[in-house]
Amino acid sequence: MNDESITTVTKAIVDSGTSTIVGPTADVANVAKAVGATEAESGEYTVSCDTTLPDLYFTLGSGSQTRQFRLAGDTWKVKTCELDVICTCILGMIGMDIPPADDGPFWILGDVFMRDWYVFFFFSFVLFSFCDLTFNHKGLDIFLKIKKNTIFISIINLFIQLKFHY
Repeated sequence: MNDESITTVTKAIVDSGTSTIVGPTADVANVAKAVGATEAESGEYTVSCDTTLPDLYFTLGSGSQTRQFRLAGDTWKVKTCELDVICTCILGMIGMDIPPADDGPFWILGDVFMRDWYVFFFFSFVLFSFCDLTFNHKGLDIFLKIKKNTIFISIINLFIQLKFHY
C-alpha cells in the first residue's frame, strides 16, 4: 500500500471457500488504520461507503518467478444494504492469526481477491493459475506454458466463453 509492504508474512493460499481476504491481525489493523476504517464489535472494519480505497498489490510467486496482482480499491470494499436504503461498507479483509502448528502465519486470498482474478485449480497437477477479468493475454502466460492437452484447451475455451458472456 503506498508502495510499502504491509506485511512480513510471505506465505499465502487461495481459497474459494473464504469470503474475504484474511491476514495477520496486526497487518490487517495497520491497513484499516491507513484507510480510516473503524473496527466493529464483530472484528470487521467499517468504512464510509463514500471512501475511495487505494488499490492493493499482491506479489505472488517465488524467487525470480513473481508477479504482481492488482486489487482495485472498489473490489475490497464490500457494501451491504437493508431495504436498499440503509447501507454499510466493510473492508473485505479480516484479521486472523493462524498459528505455526497450522503452517501459519499466512494470508488467505478468498472471494474478494477473486472478484478481480479468475482462478483455475488443476487438481490432477496440483497447481493453479490466474487470469485477469479483462482477458489480458499476459494473464495466461503461466497457463499456456503448462503442458498442452485437452483439459487445458477446454478450460481456455470455457474461460473465453465466460469472458464474452459475462
